[in-house]
Amino acid sequence: MKTLLSFLNRIYAYLVRYYPHSYQEEFAEEMLLDFSALAADANKKGIFSLILFCLRELIEFPANLLRIHVREGRMFKILHSQPVNNGLRGALGFGIAFTLTVPLSTFVYENLSFWLNDIASRLQTFFYNLFHLQQASDLLSWIPTALNSLLTDLLFGVLLAALFADRSKYPRYILVGLLGWFLHHTVGYIFSVFNFWGFLTETQFWCFDYMLLAFSGAIFGLIFVVVKSERRLALPWLAMGAIIYPVFAYLLAKQLFHLFIFGTPWRFVGVTILMLILVASVFVVAIKLDNKRRLPWVVVTGTIAYPTVRLLMLAVDKFIYPSLISADLTLVNITVTNGIYGILFGLLLGLGLGSQKENNLPQLTT
Repeated sequence: MKTLLSFLNRIYAYLVRYYPHSYQEEFAEEMLLDFSALAADANKKGIFSLILFCLRELIEFPANLLRIHVREGRMFKILHSQPVNNGLRGALGFGIAFTLTVPLSTFVYENLSFWLNDIASRLQTFFYNLFHLQQASDLLSWIPTALNSLLTDLLFGVLLAALFADRSKYPRYILVGLLGWFLHHTVGYIFSVFNFWGFLTETQFWCFDYMLLAFSGAIFGLIFVVVKSERRLALPWLAMGAIIYPVFAYLLAKQLFHLFIFGTPWRFVGVTILMLILVASVFVVAIKLDNKRRLPWVVVTGTIAYPTVRLLMLAVDKFIYPSLISADLTLVNITVTNGIYGILFGLLLGLGLGSQKENNLPQLTT
């Protein structure tokens, strides 16, 4: 726990650097001491109290930071800074993409599902007659869902290009955005096919779900690494990953499902190892593609932010605004919830991207 508290204190010390220098000189030391004391007190009460404390700080810190900068008259400069500029663009892009995910999928399903299922059925029959491999034939069954997501994939690629790219680079950004969204969506769908929550305990499935969110966040971070990379292999690697990751996840998950027919702890161990491999491989690819061969912090931000936003929304729904996430799963409610999720995640990812590119970060005055 001491290591965790030390880590939280270092994060808070870094965030304090975004206050105006004059404010830092007067209050930084006091703020750091107060945060350390409050975190230690919450830790004594248990991990749940510490989580609530961190979530409360995530809500209050941005509001306090905004208030201080407004008071100091520095908001115009802040809004034009690279981290905030990227954060607002990310919030807009992911907000629109997440908002339209369900309506677009519903439209495609209602209007094209018969045609897509017919294509998948014909391909399955052809593939089985030609190779007599039932496993590979079964894999084709997710074609309707994969094609069903293409409109959202394309939408995200267009938004990525419009918000972050020069006009000359629009095709590259659109293709990278399309592949990245397809990869995140398809891997998530493949795991849902195996109905793991029916064979894991509630705690195990909770952990598995957040590991899957971490993988999706890492993929979204990798998108920005690929579009900014000057290496010629960046786009081909992502294209291969869009094929290899889903196939690898499907085959290994299928083996786990059949090896451990009954709900045993080994199935959860196997799923955990699989998710760790997937996330770690994203980091390896990102480091290889990064021009300076350093840890791409935008991938770190995505890996942390995607599950964190889920926790934040659940905390707000439970303790602050209970009607935010409605149990009535209508199209409107799901669309609104997805939009809020996308805005928050896009904001955090954009801030992470901008901070990585910013050369002159504010320094904590001592």
